[in-house]
Amino acid sequence: MELEPGAYDALVTQSIANVLTGSELVASLSSVDTAEAAESYARLVADAVRSAVAALPAEHRAERGAALVNEVLARLQQLSTSFEAGPAQLDIPGPQSLVSLAKPVPSGKPEPITQPKTALSETALLTNATGEPTLLGQLESELASADGVDILGAFIRFSGIRDLLPHVRRLTARGGAVRVLTTTYTGTTQKRALDELEAAGALVRVSYDRTATRLHAKAWMFRRNSGFTTVYIGSSNLTHQAQVTGLEWNVRASV
Repeated sequence: MELEPGAYDALVTQSIANVLTGSELVASLSSVDTAEAAESYARLVADAVRSAVAALPAEHRAERGAALVNEVLARLQQLSTSFEAGPAQLDIPGPQSLVSLAKPVPSGKPEPITQPKTALSETALLTNATGEPTLLGQLESELASADGVDILGAFIRFSGIRDLLPHVRRLTARGGAVRVLTTTYTGTTQKRALDELEAAGALVRVSYDRTATRLHAKAWMFRRNSGFTTVYIGSSNLTHQAQVTGLEWNVRASV
């Protein structure tokens, strides 16, 4: 291991401590913040598990990875008594992932729940680059499984919400809340777009402040009763160009 001069935010593991001992570089250390301890240690263990599972033979990675994780969890439960529902409740009985839960219906065949194009637990950067997913496609796939949506858009035009309206209607029809906050300070937002959103069941609020706040933020929050909330924060307004063809930067994260 080699350490270069610069800024760090890393736990001092034994391997790092060994390097520091024989290094001419001057290290600045601090105690682990108690408020950050859980996240700091969790990241370290997650990185170790990721490396260990990735090193397993591909054809047996899912099965052997589950066994490895179970051993880690069992050992953690032996060492920790600070919580009632211990890690044993996280044991992996088989290499499976829960994809959705649907309410039963009289026909016996509940309507399938569409998954977002990006896995619920993943982070992604969207730029509308050629050959990559567009922001519009991502938003459409998020709306299909959301139980509520909060939209903050500085400028909203009909071209930017036309393809999203059917998804908004379906969401509000099944009881989901869609809340929209926008502004008129540049005169870009179109009344028709807001009227169409309201007709689709959305709650729309407008900031008319043209002098002080000049709301310019763009963000989406897709809330799910399952606990898998996803957010988009970036540069795209609700216009067709910003969501499909324009070079934009939007980060999608799970919270």
